[in-house]
Amino acid sequence: MKKFIAVLAAVCAVACAPKGQSEEPVAALDGKSFNVVELNGVEYVNQTETPASVSFAEGQVNATVGGNQIFAAYEEGENGAVSFSESGMTKMFVPEEFREDEFAAAFNNVAAFVLEEGVLSLKDAQGNVVIKATEVVAE
Repeated sequence: MKKFIAVLAAVCAVACAPKGQSEEPVAALDGKSFNVVELNGVEYVNQTETPASVSFAEGQVNATVGGNQIFAAYEEGENGAVSFSESGMTKMFVPEEFREDEFAAAFNNVAAFVLEEGVLSLKDAQGNVVIKATEVVAE
């Protein structure tokens, strides 16, 4: 009888669960693009007409500070965790004032994010904001 009650309770738990809800969290970053405004706590000044940016789409993240492209797969976790796969990068010469090496190092250390009111803060494992960017809103 105890086994019957346990099985009945398990069946009820499954049958009574809310319908239409996915167990996977909603991807907060997917389909969004951001313009970089700060790098390691210092204002980022664009060196080209094209703004430095970070874009997320379909599990891929792409970033640039106006020179090379950085790309990786990404996955959002719980409580703002985010992980990037080992990134790849194109290899063109970029002037030092682009701060590209600093940007690439920050990008490769991202462990979490906060997205509030269109401002994305990418943080390292110690909780330091390494990249801050504002959302690009499609017109």
